[in-house]
Amino acid sequence: MNRGSKLKNNFLATRWVWTAATGITLSVFFIQFYLRGYGIHADGLGYFAPLRSLVFDGDLDVSNEFRFFASTFSHFSHRGRWPFEIPVYSKYTIGTGLILAPFFLLGHVLALLLNILGIQTVALDGLSWPYELTYTLGSLSLGIFGLYLGYRTARSLYGSAVSSMALLGVWFGSPLLYYLTLGASMSHAVSTAVVSLLIYVCVSSNGSRLRSGPGQILIGFLLGLAALVRPQDILFLTIPAILMLLSPELKLEKKLRGILLIIIMAAITTIPQLGIYWSQYGTVFGSPYFIEGQWSSAGSSFNWTAPQVIPVLFSGFRGLFIWHPLILLSFFGLLINFSNEKAKKISFLAAFGFQLYLISVWHCWWQGESVGARMFSSCTFIFIFGLASFWNGIHKRWNLAIPLVLTILLIGWSSLLTAQYLSRLIPPEQPVAVTTLLHNQTRVITHLISQLWGKGNMLPPSDQ
Repeated sequence: MNRGSKLKNNFLATRWVWTAATGITLSVFFIQFYLRGYGIHADGLGYFAPLRSLVFDGDLDVSNEFRFFASTFSHFSHRGRWPFEIPVYSKYTIGTGLILAPFFLLGHVLALLLNILGIQTVALDGLSWPYELTYTLGSLSLGIFGLYLGYRTARSLYGSAVSSMALLGVWFGSPLLYYLTLGASMSHAVSTAVVSLLIYVCVSSNGSRLRSGPGQILIGFLLGLAALVRPQDILFLTIPAILMLLSPELKLEKKLRGILLIIIMAAITTIPQLGIYWSQYGTVFGSPYFIEGQWSSAGSSFNWTAPQVIPVLFSGFRGLFIWHPLILLSFFGLLINFSNEKAKKISFLAAFGFQLYLISVWHCWWQGESVGARMFSSCTFIFIFGLASFWNGIHKRWNLAIPLVLTILLIGWSSLLTAQYLSRLIPPEQPVAVTTLLHNQTRVITHLISQLWGKGNMLPPSDQ
């Protein structure tokens, strides 16, 4: 086969992967939206409500929004959307809502058009379904954008064939898929997009932005924005810092000045959130996130000296490598052929390590009612890069049939575990042994079908 034919086949394969993956994702998203009658639920309510309150009420008091949520019920399960105490303020950060604000406003335009054209009368109050539809579609779109940035970087190094395989594996075999579809109102897809853009800016153009003042300001802004979406993402400072320190083109003084500039810009970007915490709780550390662990069995929100690293990675209770074994291959991909792209791999491993440590010291390290290890979703760019590196090593010795078969099998494994969770074959927030997961894999399909048939028994995940 000549070079032209190979390029054509690679292009067709890549286009097929993107078309199929996007089509499946959108299909699942629209089906769940139709069945529920809404797109925002669980933690997503806490990200959406402050945005709606700012736009329509001019404040951050979300009690009226949550009273509305408490009065709405799923068309599918007939269960209430918010069966808990009505909060005054949202404990969640404002970044997700701010980034999705243009999509929220697009929902207002859609609602206006529906009324003007006489297609359907909907309330122009920020709470009717058009607002939720465009808001969650915006989250889904940004998540796919983050996947694209990871794929694009991997393709520049490893080619389109193995990068497409890595893209497919991470898209459907990582924690992200659920939070592109059934959980699109949460922060994970947006976090994926912002962190992926941050990393892409650092590693693209031969790292030139790391060496310029404007580039460092941009990186600092993106880092601060990532922290506004999910505070844990501030730890991705590791990537630009290590890349700059390992750069042979900069003197140490310029490296340290550049890192300091990034930190200062990130701090400036997070000031609005700190101001909100101060006004609502009287201290920047007054967020429930910092204190809610005091009432748990752990006695504090963070246990810095006793990280639960092994359970976080290998337990049946949301263990990253158990629920998403393709990510284990991605981790190996960052270790093999280490001399190739050494600086990138060191920075990616360090960033993953800091995320792992922070998650493992959190009092709720299993991440509550979670579909898989969702708090690792922000590492999507890293996962694609590592998995492409792994498949590239396999491809040099064999052909792509092995990666394809393994990808399909391991995606199937992760999908069945998700089905166990959704059908309540496993408890939503209690420890689960790996042996239990293995046993349930053989009967989860029939159990899920029976739960869907008696749909009132199937609880929507709360993902607290």
